[in-house]
Amino acid sequence: MGILVKEGTTKRDWFKLAGATAEAAIKSLTLGKDGFSAAIPPLFRILESLRGEDSTERRAARFVLEVLSYSIAQTLQSIQLTRAPLQPEVEAIVQQLLARVENLCDQQEVFLTAADLEHPSSFEIFDDISSRIFHELKPNGPKAREAARFSHWRVA
Repeated sequence: MGILVKEGTTKRDWFKLAGATAEAAIKSLTLGKDGFSAAIPPLFRILESLRGEDSTERRAARFVLEVLSYSIAQTLQSIQLTRAPLQPEVEAIVQQLLARVENLCDQQEVFLTAADLEHPSSFEIFDDISSRIFHELKPNGPKAREAARFSHWRVA
């Protein structure tokens, strides 16, 4: 059985947040200028409390999105296009692809298994994105021999 890839939840310790906030305020007020340096550790605890603990599903979704972001960046960097896309175009392409992943995960239950990590081409989301990235870049005209680079996502 794999890990369900979805948005998931984040747990926050509100009592820890309240305690750290009160401690930072007290140290700042009572110690004056010296209180700022004494209030730094409670400020870090405040930030830690705000971050919270992500569920396993949320961590899996973040992992998939980060891996895809890296893969897309490496693909864009390694291919030779007849016209280099501008930064807003690349941002739009990446946002569309990552939004597609989020939509797929929302529409159906997608599980990330150990086999998917060993053979990424078997993971349905990676397979879907690898087929779409070529079509997203088609207006920029990859050279004929460069189309073979897109197939490396599917070979594993």
